[in-house]
Amino acid sequence: MRRSLIITSLSLLTAFFLLFILPNLINSRERYHFSSEYRIKQADALFSNHYSDSINTSISKFYDRNSIATTLFGNHYRELWSKEIQLPVFTGLDTLQFHKVGGGQQTTSIEMKTPNHKHYSFRSIDKDQSRVLPNWLINSALRPLLRDQTSALNPYAAPVVASLSESLNILHTNPAIYILPYYSQVHDSIKLHLPGAVVIFEEELDSKWKDSKAFFEPVDVINTDEMLSAIQNTTIRLDTLEYLKCRIFDILISDWDRHAGQWKWLVYDTLDHQIIRPFPIDRDMTFCRFNDGWVNTVVVNTTNKFKSFRKGEASVNDAAKKVTDLDILLLKGISQTSFKNVAIEIKKALSEPVIEKAMTEYPPEIHKEIASEQKATLIDRLDHLESASTELYNNINN
Repeated sequence: MRRSLIITSLSLLTAFFLLFILPNLINSRERYHFSSEYRIKQADALFSNHYSDSINTSISKFYDRNSIATTLFGNHYRELWSKEIQLPVFTGLDTLQFHKVGGGQQTTSIEMKTPNHKHYSFRSIDKDQSRVLPNWLINSALRPLLRDQTSALNPYAAPVVASLSESLNILHTNPAIYILPYYSQVHDSIKLHLPGAVVIFEEELDSKWKDSKAFFEPVDVINTDEMLSAIQNTTIRLDTLEYLKCRIFDILISDWDRHAGQWKWLVYDTLDHQIIRPFPIDRDMTFCRFNDGWVNTVVVNTTNKFKSFRKGEASVNDAAKKVTDLDILLLKGISQTSFKNVAIEIKKALSEPVIEKAMTEYPPEIHKEIASEQKATLIDRLDHLESASTELYNNINN
């Protein structure tokens, strides 16, 4: 009995050491990367003698790992995160006024406004996925593991998705990738939260964008709760087929994180009623790669959450299983033929030249590394999209 108690105690102490002590003893690399002081020091060194409108740098060297780490946790997009490329420096800060600091659990964003009160945001491309952890796990081995998994995201995908969306007449922001400057005149919010960071600069959709020609002059911009309330009015109609097109496109590009907060809704006047069009936002999960590495393979196979941008009918149909409450509410009752026709419409619109054009949105250095592979994956997934539309239909209606 005593021997058994000793073995159990030693086992618990060992587990505690491995899970809570060791990750904090050997984490200097992690500690530096996620330290505000370190980021400020790096930004100061990067911009101390810099006067041109572009700079050669990488988004992050943190995800550049040795062969043991990549075998366990996957190659993901590590080469894109660590590759040095020529990035444009954002030079228009003097034309913008600070509005507020925003962002979700993982992303930091700074909202700015123009003299005509249009809102834009700088959204950090690098993320801290450990923010989703409860406080009691923040010092555990899950913290460095989750932080490392940011490397599964394609950091340069947003402009490519915008180009594909344009070809499908899907509403979208116009994201551009910049590095934020760091010098004495920069607003304190940038110095504190995003010093020298590589960011996506894009429109921040809210009511300030009413009547904007860039988005075809909507009479209002609303959130999902407001949309659900509005469509109770018989004079306001939701374009459900356009929402269906958005969702089948999500499957194509493997953008599986499409909860209600990932949408805006634009209201337009017609002769006898108002029409609401869906506007997908936050494309961070697009083209993600989670299913490589021993640990990740186990996680992906035991949870239905993470979907990767891979070839094959199984991969596309698996993405179609990520049905949301919003899908059931808005798409139940639409015919299976409509699902099929929308998939055919997307495949017809996204011809090989259209995809090639979208791939040119990657920076030249990144295009050379990945465009050919991503084009081939998209074309393969298009071939299976009709099958996936049936899978989506069945998951919504069963």
